[in-house]
Amino acid sequence: MLLLVPFALADVSPEALTGYDQLRAALVADDDAGSAAAATALAGTAGVDKAIADAGAAVAAAQGISARRLAFGELSKVVIVQLSTQSSPPKSFAYHCPMATGFQYWVQASMGISNPYMGQSMPACGSEVSLKKAAKAAAP
Repeated sequence: MLLLVPFALADVSPEALTGYDQLRAALVADDDAGSAAAATALAGTAGVDKAIADAGAAVAAAQGISARRLAFGELSKVVIVQLSTQSSPPKSFAYHCPMATGFQYWVQASMGISNPYMGQSMPACGSEVSLKKAAKAAAP
């Protein structure tokens, strides 16, 4: 199946995945300032693909944690699609939360649900899914 995406596909570097995961962890912790800082850092990381950097900058520019979580969903789409097309992607685990607003999938570097969309109200909400299923959901 061919995925048509509105951005050029590039590999997700380990640095980009680390920055994305730090942003995810800040959202899990309901840390609005920390999530803004992590998104800014991700957008400015050397070697990060432009689509990821732009989506990270949009997360940083969002006003408030609810808006930041919605923007994180858009970032997750980019990261998930790019990971799914890599021949040797960095180790990651994909998850889905049916209760989340907006895009409901994310990836994380470690196994075990740590939900960025629900934060501390429901940090374990969701289930593990295949990267292929998450990428299908992310495709326009």
